Formats: sequence, C-alpha cells, structure tokens
Amino acid sequence: LGNANNILDVNKDEPLVNQLKEGRLQVSKLGDVVSGKTTYTTAYGNYSRLTFTKGDVQGVEFTVKDETGAVVDTITTDANGEAISKMLPVGKYTVTESKTPSGLHRLDTPVNVNIV
Repeated sequence: LGNANNILDVNKDEPLVNQLKEGRLQVSKLGDVVSGKTTYTTAYGNYSRLTFTKGDVQGVEFTVKDETGAVVDTITTDANGEAISKMLPVGKYTVTESKTPSGLHRLDTPVNVNIV
C-alpha cells in the first residue's frame, strides 16, 4: 500500500473507506453410522448384529457464540456432515454441539476458534 516512500496517496474526491474483515466457520462431523445388519439363527433364537463404519453425520446442530457469550449463529450439518456459518466478523468464537441425532454421542466440550 502506498508508493516507494510508503506514502499513501488519497484522492480527496474519493473517500477512504474501512471495510470490516469477516470470515466463516466450517464444521465437519464424523461418527459411527450403521452400514449393515447381519441376522443369525441359533438354537436360542434369532439375533442381529449391526455393522458400523465411520461416516458423515447429518442433522447435528452447533451453536456459535461470540466472546461475550451471545449466540451469533446456529448451524446444522448436511448430508456430507458439513455445516458453514454465516459471515462473522474477525474475532474469537466458541462452537458447541447443541443437538445430535438419536443414538449418537454428543461432544460436550465447547471448541474455541478464531476468525483472523
């Protein structure tokens, strides 16, 4: 910015405008999802065993709070297990997993993040 002497030339007819820097938070959620079921027949009756694999988890809700503790966004993971916040000003935020689909473990520890 500026010329060789580090002097900023400002045209008096064009106002100098400061622009707020912003960014987005992106969250990905992986978990054990049911990938199959095998049914067995024994002398004691039938039973089923579920097979799990790591995969994207849809429908997980995250709450985003600013430094004051105010909720600034709520995001929910899509079919790819991803959620993206709205544009947020540069700053420190806390992301908390607030709702998880039935049968899945919810992360109880808030995660601190920075938009720089």
